Amino acid sequence: MPEGAVAGGLPRPATSFVGRGEELRRLGRIVAGGRLVTLHGPAGAGKTRLSLEVAARVAERFPDGIHFADLAGLHEPELVPRAVATAAHVRERPGQEALSALTDGLGPRRALLILDNCEHLLGACRQVAGTLLDTCPAVALVATSREPLGLPPETVVPVRSMRIPPRATDPREALQAYDATRLFLTRAGRAMPGLVVSPSDADLVVRICRRLDGLPLAIELAASRLKVLSVAEIDERLADRFRLLRRVAAADVPQRQRTLWAAIDWSYGLLDEPERCLLRRLSVFAGGFGLDAVEAVCAGDRVGEEDVLDLVAGLVDKSLVVRGDYADRARHRLLDSVRDFAAERCTQHEDLDRLRSRHFGQFLAMASRADDELRGPDQAEWLARLEAEEDNFRAALRWGLSAGDPALTLDLVWLLHHYWGWRGNLSEARKWFDEAMARANDLPPSVNLARAFARWGEIAEIMGDYGPARSRYERSLAVGQAIDDPVRMGTARMGLGAVAAVQGYLTQARPLFEDALVDYRKAGDRERARWPLEAMGRLALAEGDLAQAAKLLELSLSEARELGNEAGIAEASLHLARVAHARGDLVAARSLHEEGLGLARRLGERSLEGDGWIGLSHLELDLAKVERSLDAARSGLRVHNETGSRLGMLDALEAVAAAETAAQRLQPGVHLYGAAAALRERLGTPALPPESVRHTERRELARAALGDQWFATEWGRGRALSWEEATALALGAAAVEPSGHGEPAPLPAQSMALEGEVWTLWYEGQAVRLPDSRGLGFIATLLADPGREFHALDLAAPAPGRAVVSDPGVAIDPAARAAYRRRVEELRSAIEEAEAGGDIERMARARQELEFIEHELAAAYGLGGKARRLADPAERARKAVANRIRDAVSRIEANHPALGRHLRTSIRTGTFCCYEPERTVTWDVHSAR
Repeated sequence: MPEGAVAGGLPRPATSFVGRGEELRRLGRIVAGGRLVTLHGPAGAGKTRLSLEVAARVAERFPDGIHFADLAGLHEPELVPRAVATAAHVRERPGQEALSALTDGLGPRRALLILDNCEHLLGACRQVAGTLLDTCPAVALVATSREPLGLPPETVVPVRSMRIPPRATDPREALQAYDATRLFLTRAGRAMPGLVVSPSDADLVVRICRRLDGLPLAIELAASRLKVLSVAEIDERLADRFRLLRRVAAADVPQRQRTLWAAIDWSYGLLDEPERCLLRRLSVFAGGFGLDAVEAVCAGDRVGEEDVLDLVAGLVDKSLVVRGDYADRARHRLLDSVRDFAAERCTQHEDLDRLRSRHFGQFLAMASRADDELRGPDQAEWLARLEAEEDNFRAALRWGLSAGDPALTLDLVWLLHHYWGWRGNLSEARKWFDEAMARANDLPPSVNLARAFARWGEIAEIMGDYGPARSRYERSLAVGQAIDDPVRMGTARMGLGAVAAVQGYLTQARPLFEDALVDYRKAGDRERARWPLEAMGRLALAEGDLAQAAKLLELSLSEARELGNEAGIAEASLHLARVAHARGDLVAARSLHEEGLGLARRLGERSLEGDGWIGLSHLELDLAKVERSLDAARSGLRVHNETGSRLGMLDALEAVAAAETAAQRLQPGVHLYGAAAALRERLGTPALPPESVRHTERRELARAALGDQWFATEWGRGRALSWEEATALALGAAAVEPSGHGEPAPLPAQSMALEGEVWTLWYEGQAVRLPDSRGLGFIATLLADPGREFHALDLAAPAPGRAVVSDPGVAIDPAARAAYRRRVEELRSAIEEAEAGGDIERMARARQELEFIEHELAAAYGLGGKARRLADPAERARKAVANRIRDAVSRIEANHPALGRHLRTSIRTGTFCCYEPERTVTWDVHSAR
């Protein structure tokens, strides 16, 4: 018997038993009521220790004793009966066989016999156990083995790794809540009495237990290293786990348990050569594998394809391969420690480059098929299949980037683009694209190169990097044109149109979408031809043409239904819900939202799900369901935060702000509106109608309630928030410290910039874009230098080389005078009609215009009706500048009411012009002039 054994009893463990409470209770019931129980599991899982613990707990049921037979050191099958008899204190009579003596000695006894480590002597153990079951009715047996005995009455109980904390668990809470971390702490306390685990160490302890698969042997070996290493150093050294995880003073421990390597090597030595060969080759997989992948990658040269199924089954039986399921498919995996062992053996005995090349080819083929399937009726199934193979795709990409073909590696990257987008893993997608495209500089024009540029651009677009996105789409278009491929040209134009639209250049976006539609129809691609229909429907919605938006989006939805594209159905439904909402048909809007959101969630379409929650939030708000609106907006924010979609996060932040404002929680609402405004400016992404109109109304209500000074203060505080701070505030996890509403802070910097022939003005988080004009140029000059007075002549100075006209003529020519007078009569009639009809708003507008015209006429004509001549250049400049500034402000106000009102009350015109806002507003003005 092993050292420490009690005669007729059990070995005395040197350490306490930790965890596995539920398993012990279940196992106790099984042992108490069964004849043969086999604890089956991998090396280091704790089978022996568990058998001893359960035996101690059921000892009272076996009055004739519990006997422990350690067979690990025995290598001769014929000696198994004698070893078991010795453990049970049964003596042989002269000439009697050991097995006969054992059955005679145990025959009447009510005893429990533990056969420990049977895997290398399965035949002999099976014979002994079978004979005892047949001849000794009161004897029960517990066997521990990495492979079941295979006898009819056998109950096989898997001994799995200890429970480890899930990824989302707080490490500090996990330490005492999960068996694996509790075991580490217990053994760490033995190695380092008085050890205190810091919060940073708690995270590392959880990480170590995960990396060790929750295997008790590995965890105990790691914890013992705390005598000489810190927790952080143990984590670092796990890259070479077999060197780290060995016992130094281990005289009381069997040789096979003194190192993790020895424990696994023990099992490896029991395999036949085809099993060893397959185990080595399985190390090329990461995360897990299906049978079809194993056949494609590992078969050949000592492993027949027809033998793979049986060989995998044998490795499962021997606890070297772990069976699992994913969706409706069986999957298997190697524990990390077993994989590392097998990988080291693989480098010694296999052609590793050939294996990795076959592995790459298998997953390139899978990604190629998935790229088509993800746009069809089996989309949900393929999303699940790709998710299961994420680690294998990463392993294939790593090999491809280091040793593979650059073109094929780039193919694998762009083929996975849609999957990464749907799963919201954009940062990882960008990483692989950046690395693969860096190796693609010398590739000739091809369909796949055009695809790669387009999908690389889409990643940048989603993440708010619009400059790089536009550049990549343009390169994709150039490649498509070089190979004359209409599908590639159409896709590049769709990307360029999307970038233009998201930046507010709607008139630039439309022709790009129209050209894309022509391209796709030329190629006969119905599915892609649906995309520009949907995009143009969104443009029409942003421009307020609800009938056209509905028409285009319904066409897109009809096509998606006919093609069986559930993601397309979800997307079109959600946009049609926005149209119905804008029309005021809230019942239809809810129905469409529920259909689209439900589909998006079922498919795992994270981006669509986030958009669906935001749309539902706006709908709930208009139904006066404020708290439900807030919950929906926060759900959308969580989704977009997880996926990394900056544009989606902005929409969600504004939706939360709207709900908070509607709930009369004005401070957080204004803080979030201010944060979203600043972040939109940073990205260059204006809010678009119809949502932007609602947000403007909400902000103005908040301004009216708080007052201009208080609103300015809270708005400025919100603008100072980072992405992380704004997200935490919106989710209710943080708050901006109250300001006490002291002196109002200056309003934050606004901007006015000329790009090409278009001016972009940002104010309070909303942008307006207008064609260049002299009036906008005058305004830019004034905004750039608040408080400074500019002479009208300086503002209206002619271009270099152009002379001032010596006789500028009359102030108003006869034709203009006649037109003015006709307009005066029209306005007077309009005022009378409005007054009679009680239309106060119309009457006020007409009177305002009438006063302006009469003022102009009085300035242009004397009392006798004689036209005045503008012989004075200063007078003419004064009038020209004032008129052009007034026209420009009117155009601004029609598109951005708040900015228009601000400029109308802050700009003084006359001989001297000046921008004098009531409260300090800083403008960042950029002009190409």
